Amino acid sequence: MDSAVLLFFCRFLPVMSGLSLFFCNASLILATAIDGIYRRHINVRANGSAGKPTGQNQLT
Repeated sequence: MDSAVLLFFCRFLPVMSGLSLFFCNASLILATAIDGIYRRHINVRANGSAGKPTGQNQLT
């Protein structure tokens, strides 16, 4: 029984840690992409579609 448990951990734990690392990296990349798109969308809304000044909404 103990050898089966040990075999299970030795066989499946690296696979699971690799999968979790992959999903962590994928979610990080996805969050970065969503954040970039969201900020670009906010900038477009704040500056107008052609980038012209919009009075009070312009920060610079």
